[in-house]
Parts: sequence; structure tokens; C-alpha cells
Amino acid sequence: MKTVKIKGLTIGSGRPKICVPIVAKDVSDAIIQAEKIETCDLVEIRGDYIDNYNNVEYVIELIKNVKKIIRLFLLSEQEMRVAKETFEFLHM
Repeated sequence: MKTVKIKGLTIGSGRPKICVPIVAKDVSDAIIQAEKIETCDLVEIRGDYIDNYNNVEYVIELIKNVKKIIRLFLLSEQEMRVAKETFEFLHM
């Protein structure tokens, strides 16, 4: 089995990992859901649930707010910049 390493977390080996999805429509809903997370290995922010998903600045703001609460394996500032550039390129 192949493994994937994300900032020190290896997926595909060792114990099963716990991933908790955030299925928020907006920033305030994402914050409420993030505050309820107690224990997990990583968090998935489901972009397909965000009302304003096509506004990259809004999505980045949502991610930053969740990141303040969770402090897990979310994107660094550089990774968020690359994600923004990729998003903009794909939606040209």
C-alpha cells in the first residue's frame, strides 16, 4: 500500500486515521463546527458545501478562521497562496 505524508502525519500505515469533515455554508458555521471538534488526525473542509465557494478570498478567509481554532494539518500561508493561484488559473 502506498502512503501519503502530510506535515508529519503518514496516511496509509500504522493505525487508522480519523478525518473530520466540516460541511459549513459560511464562516460562522465553519467556526461553530470547528469548535466542536475534540480529537482527530486531520480536518477536511468540504468546499462543495460553502455558499460562496467560487469566491477564492472568501474561502481562504474561512480556512484561516478554522485554522485559528484547530491547529492541525491545515495549509500554511505559502500553501494557501499556491492553492489560490491554482484556483484562479482553473477558473480563467
